[in-house]
This record gives sequence, structure tokens and C-alpha cells, in this order.
Amino acid sequence: MKNKYFWQGEPVKTTFGYCSIKKHDDKPMMWWNALCDDDGYALIEAVRVDAEIYGIFYIANFGGIGAYKLKRGGWPDCTHYSIPSDSSFTEERYGNKRELDEEEYASVSCKIRTYQKINFPEEFEQGEALRALANRFNVKHKQNV
Repeated sequence: MKNKYFWQGEPVKTTFGYCSIKKHDDKPMMWWNALCDDDGYALIEAVRVDAEIYGIFYIANFGGIGAYKLKRGGWPDCTHYSIPSDSSFTEERYGNKRELDEEEYASVSCKIRTYQKINFPEEFEQGEALRALANRFNVKHKQNV
């Protein structure tokens, strides 16, 4: 069977499941803080990626965004949300998404951005400026390729 998941063009082994992530009080802008419950934990749909060159790491898969990135080659032009390597991972064979659900992805992304904007407005604006700069670079880069 042909591999359908890649990281920066290299074939990878994947396992779909969930990561339990603890709230990061020292880095309050971390995206998963917006999804933590009252006990300070978030259960995030995730993909465990085993890349020969990069080793094992985790990316979020809410709305299928992780699988979507990996199917498109795992290149930087497709967004992803990194998960700390010390997070606990549980395999889930049937419940995790392999296809992009744009509505769910947009909903979770909006929740994260709203949390950051309300709780950390200065840092949020700095991040927006950086995002705009990166987007301008990506557009110019794609035009030159």
C-alpha cells in the first residue's frame, strides 16, 4: 500500500488518536490553553508522526487539519498546531478524522484566537503583525517559484 502521509516531502508513519495537554501557565499564549478545562487540561485530537529524519512528534488534528497537512506533503505552506512532545498520547483507531472538516477547524481556530485576543491583546496584535508579514512573504515566494 502506498503511503499517503508526508512531512516535508518524506513519507512518515502515522497513528491517529488524542493527546492530553496540561495548561502552560508560563506561556499563556500557547494555543491549547484556550481549550483547557477547569482542571487545566485539554484533550486534543492528534496525529503521532514518526518521521525518519525528525523522529516522533505530535500535531493537532481537530477538524482533520493534521491529516490534511500530512496528505499535502507536510510543507510549511499548510498550517498545523504543534503539540508538546511530553504530552500523553492515546491511539484511537476509528474516531479521529482523516479528512478536513473546514467548519470544525474554523470553529476551533476561532475559539483559540478569541481567547488570545481577549486575554492577551498586545501579544495577539504582535502575532497578527508577524502573521501578516509571513503571508506577504509566502505570496511573493509562490509567485517566484
